[in-house]
Amino acid sequence: MKFYHGSATENRESIRNRGLVLNISRPDGIEELSITGGIFLFTKLRERSEYLDVWEVDTTGLAVIEDDTDAPFDPDDTWWVVYCHSIGSEKLTLLEPLSGDVSLVSQRD
Repeated sequence: MKFYHGSATENRESIRNRGLVLNISRPDGIEELSITGGIFLFTKLRERSEYLDVWEVDTTGLAVIEDDTDAPFDPDDTWWVVYCHSIGSEKLTLLEPLSGDVSLVSQRD
């Protein structure tokens, strides 16, 4: 099953360098654990916008649990979460729509 994660484009370089992490950097430089303790994923590919990147996530070896805290708006989508575990950049591929299709714009390092 393919999983995707959406994040603001302003996070692109951080995600490329650090992956999807559970720590949030505050403006004062202190890092604190995300209040959710998880990284949220979805199964139905969404369009990237000027402000939103969509990442394909290789979840091999990770415990992925269906997110039952809320329901997706689209009945063809399901939401999932990886708790207590960051997802390294080597497991991520940045996707971008091109003429209505999704193609790779960056390769896994």
